[in-house]
Amino acid sequence: MIVEREQLISLLHQVDRTRLEHELAARLTGENFNVFNILRLSASEVRTHSAFIAELLDPQGSHGQGSLYLKLFLKQLNIDEVTFMAEGAKVFVEYSIGKVDPQKATSGRIDILLVDKHSHHIVIENKIYAIDQDDQIFRYHEAFRSAPIYYLTLKKEDPSAQSLGLTFSEGDRALFLKRKTDLKVVCISYSDQILHWLEDCHKASVSLPVIRETIFQYENLIKKLTNQATGDKVKDKVKDIVLAHPDLADAVALLAESWQDIIKTTGEKFFQQMCKELPNCWLRLANGDCVERLWDSKEDGVFIGFRTKESLTGSTCERAVAYAKDLKGQKPSAQSTSQWDVGWFNPEPFGPLRPRFENLPKADIISLYKSEESLNGFVAKLVKQAEDVTEKLFPGAERSIESIQHP
Repeated sequence: MIVEREQLISLLHQVDRTRLEHELAARLTGENFNVFNILRLSASEVRTHSAFIAELLDPQGSHGQGSLYLKLFLKQLNIDEVTFMAEGAKVFVEYSIGKVDPQKATSGRIDILLVDKHSHHIVIENKIYAIDQDDQIFRYHEAFRSAPIYYLTLKKEDPSAQSLGLTFSEGDRALFLKRKTDLKVVCISYSDQILHWLEDCHKASVSLPVIRETIFQYENLIKKLTNQATGDKVKDKVKDIVLAHPDLADAVALLAESWQDIIKTTGEKFFQQMCKELPNCWLRLANGDCVERLWDSKEDGVFIGFRTKESLTGSTCERAVAYAKDLKGQKPSAQSTSQWDVGWFNPEPFGPLRPRFENLPKADIISLYKSEESLNGFVAKLVKQAEDVTEKLFPGAERSIESIQHP
């Protein structure tokens, strides 16, 4: 069936009016005001997400509701009282099982650990944008063999083979299969289990205004992080518009496919240009340190990271602490991890709420798609941010794009 251009444009205008009505409603109700965003805590795994979730789960938490929220959480994960007893349970954040050491089977920090009266454990590994560490899940498994490990990500991603400790040679096939069978890893997501749990907690807190509204703000944050912030009501209205024009259904589907193709094509051009203008390099410092600088655009979004040679072996470089302190003072803000011991950050305009290329404003993506000049200018701004931070942290460092043998 041939679709008239005017018909399709009219349909798109109806959809856009619905979107604008939703945005107006959000402004009038203050829905966009979010304390987590204002304080730049939206992507902090430890300080925000692990801390907030653990506080709700803790029967001794400041909410004063005992095991109410923990029971709702266990229900969401289909965990019965025999498997784990909520009453009297204890909750720990960043629970240490030993300093990270690649030679030790049990080491690292567990993001959230739950322990009940019968010494049953629930281990939660919380991943917003952080990268898996080598053998991370396997080390936690070794520390609590009888406990399932819940691998929590934004959209239910799987842990890496390196994290599971499953990178063996062909001769270790039997060990590979045994370890894969022994590991008890359950993948859960913010977009599903956590969001539904927060909705349950919100309903259960209807008579507790401070707790209710705080949970509601955190719930809205999760919706934004998982691209669900448009709202069910406005989506239902758009569905009604599409259903009222069944003759345009194929055209609407084609529009969606075309948009994904625009994102893919533009993203590939962006990736190629970044590789050309900002090649990964080593910084050789006068004090003998070697710091690797690289940028990437994967599941963690677009980021620029710095790490010392030592971090690649699991050991630490004391001077990296000083580097990390300076990096955290940059804008946009940065954070450091054991792997990125100097630190990493999402360069502007990539931030906590839209770290990935496809999360950029749609008008910006269209501009980058249509204009090579716009794309080059966009990449140049990112390169300048990387160079500015590099020069501040490591003035006069010798650059080398040749590979350095990792110890």
